[in-house]
This record gives sequence, structure tokens and C-alpha cells, in this order.
Amino acid sequence: MPDSNENVAESAPPSPTTQAIPEVVYFDDEGDVRVLVHDKGVQKVFIASSKAMSLFCDPWKRMFAGNFKEAQAGEDGMKEVAFPEDDPKALTILLNVAHLRFDKLPKQSLSFETLRDLIVLSNKYCTTILLKPWIDVWSDYLRQRSGKFEYEYGREELLFIYWELGEERRLEDLAIRLAKEIEISADGKCVDKKGKVLDPDEGFCYFPPGLLDSILCIRTQTIDSMLDSLYHYVVRYLSAYQQKDPRQMCQGGNSMEQKRACDSLILGSLITSVQCAGLGINRPRTKSIKWSVDTLLSKILSVSISEFPCGCGSEDHIYCNFSSDLYWSIEKIYEKMASPVLECHLEHAQRQMKLLRDY
Repeated sequence: MPDSNENVAESAPPSPTTQAIPEVVYFDDEGDVRVLVHDKGVQKVFIASSKAMSLFCDPWKRMFAGNFKEAQAGEDGMKEVAFPEDDPKALTILLNVAHLRFDKLPKQSLSFETLRDLIVLSNKYCTTILLKPWIDVWSDYLRQRSGKFEYEYGREELLFIYWELGEERRLEDLAIRLAKEIEISADGKCVDKKGKVLDPDEGFCYFPPGLLDSILCIRTQTIDSMLDSLYHYVVRYLSAYQQKDPRQMCQGGNSMEQKRACDSLILGSLITSVQCAGLGINRPRTKSIKWSVDTLLSKILSVSISEFPCGCGSEDHIYCNFSSDLYWSIEKIYEKMASPVLECHLEHAQRQMKLLRDY
């Protein structure tokens, strides 16, 4: 089971008389720094070596160097740093690696949440490459038999994992999928199919920088193109029908009456069908569409055009029915949807892939 080995640091047993004292976890018995963290609202203290931490990554090295507050020892000779935003499980793993306590590392796959928090933290401190010996084992739980990470609703932050681990193709595949699936809630929030809010500015929700905005932009562009394609026909028939001397759109029919009847039938069925799909006669503003691209696709493909019957001297009206052309144009827009992954995301993923594969 995932997370079975995540609680691997050595903790001091609680004492009935010291309930107010934070739990202390030792990574180095001779440690010279107290690392303050919060675990579900409860403060913990990690005793670590500033030298080991400085050797582990440049951000920590800079923190303990020079005149920074963190570099100054207190009266008891201990330095003190606070990492209130860092996940304690993920930080425990990094500190165990930094202190060469490899026997304390998880030996089985991590849960999605712990793996995500670990990758977010290793990206923050530029240490992902140092996790190379264990990353395949820790991410095994999230892989299918094909070797791909398994995506489920609620795991949209796989985007961050793909990006940081150099999984370029999977990053693009998932980004495009999300651009097709995400919706906008009644209060204007970006949500997945199950209603989970996807907002890096609210709570702990991690995505590669700028990627969620790009996904929303591609979603808007795609919806705009789909609406243009549909309302091209609505406007075309309405404008022709509403003229003082109506322009005939019918390509069959042996008389003006038949052509007029064909146009009326098509326009009437088009308007009725568009309204049944939840859209109006007038083209809605793109930003007013809260549905996902997938939902809009389904609704437009449900638009049905009635065809004027043949017989009674009438020619075939098959070419008057434009539904196949409409469906083709909509499906083409959907299939050719642009990738939300920007060049900066690709460059980072490619760099990470090279580091992790060549290390």
C-alpha cells in the first residue's frame, strides 16, 4: 500500500507532562539547526545539520551563508529556520536524502498526494535530480501497465509531475485533455468534471507556471471557433430569410414555392434544434459559455436539420442539408485543438528529461 514507509524519521516519544512542547525529529544527533514545520496545524521541530543541508542544494546553502538571519546561531548555539509552507512528509524525504539516511527512505510507491508534494518541493529547492535513484519506485503506484501515469479526476496536478520529471508527451496529452474537459462554475471558477476547483491562487493547487491560464485560453479559442462555425449557418439562413425579397438558399426544388418551403423547413429545424441544445438564435458571447469544450461539442453535434421531402416533381434536396458540413467543421476544430503547453514548459520538461535520463 502507498505511504507505508513515509513515516520514517525518528521522533521523540510524547510525554504526558510536555504536551505543549513540539514534537522533535532528529536527522542528525549533533545537528546545529532547528527546522520548524507545521503538520496539520501542529508544529514540529526537525533537528538537522546546516552543513548537510548546504551541501544538498544551493537555496539552503545561500540561506545559511553570509548575514542572513538563518545563518546566525542563537544563545544555545542553534540556528533556526521556518518552513511553514513546506509539506512535512515531503521535507522529511528531502532531509533524509540530504543527511544520507537512505535506509529511512520510503521503499514502496508513494500516494499521489505525497508524490505531488515531494515533486513540488524538489522543484522549489532544485533537487529533483538527486531523487533519481528512487523516483521510479516512488511513482510506481501511479503507473498503468503501459507505463503511463494514471490520470483520474482530482489528479490534475499530474501536470506538475510530468513537467518536473520531463514527461513531455504526457504533459501535452493531459493539458489538451483538460482544455477539453474543464468547465466554469456559476461563480466563475475553473473546475474539473467533478467540480473540483482548479486555482493555484486558492489553497494548495500546483500547476506549472502559466499553464492553467494557457489551458483556459485554448478552451476559449476553441469554443469561439465552434460557435463561429455553428452561427455561420444560423446567420446565413436568417439574413436570407428576413430580406424584403428573401434570397433562396435551396439547391433543389422546381419552383420558388418549393425552394421557399425548403428554406423555411431548414431554418425552422435549425432554430428549434439550436434552442433545444441550450443555445439561442443569437450567437452567445464566448465567455458566457460555462460548459466544457466536450459538452459544447456534444450539443452542437445534436443539432438536427430537417430535409425537404422528395416527390411530387421536386428535385433531391440532399445538398440543402448542411449538417454533415457543420459536423465535419466542428469535429475538425476539436481534433486540431492547439496544445496549451508553452515553449517555456517544453524547454523545462526537455531539460529535466535530459538531466534525469543522463544522470
